[in-house]
Amino acid sequence: EAKFIFGGRRGEQRKTISVTTDDGRQVALELRCWIEETLTIAPALVFWRLGDEPAAKTVDVTVTHGRQVAIKSIHSSNPRLKATLRTIEAGTHYAIEVQPADTTQREIGQLAVQTDFPPDAPRSYTIHARVK
Repeated sequence: EAKFIFGGRRGEQRKTISVTTDDGRQVALELRCWIEETLTIAPALVFWRLGDEPAAKTVDVTVTHGRQVAIKSIHSSNPRLKATLRTIEAGTHYAIEVQPADTTQREIGQLAVQTDFPPDAPRSYTIHARVK
């Protein structure tokens, strides 16, 4: 029995498994797979320059391959960077509005976007935000 834990891996993956047969021979098996991204997030980084208008910037979140995914929550690591979720089409398309309190000082933060997919180990995605 072999178990492959995908974790945060995406794209082409290769794993080699060494198997010992009943007669004692060693055989190498190669597992190849393509792990598709469930969500596309664009852009993954939003930023403002010091002194810019602190207007909200939109991050587009699209579910791929005909799946249905709900965004359960968004948590900002920096309370001065606010995120607001807008549902465009439930289960398939969302917009996240990111806005700094102001742009008078440097800020950095990550927005953790928690989903309900896959059901057995729901995934979290990260959006980076900066005032620089």
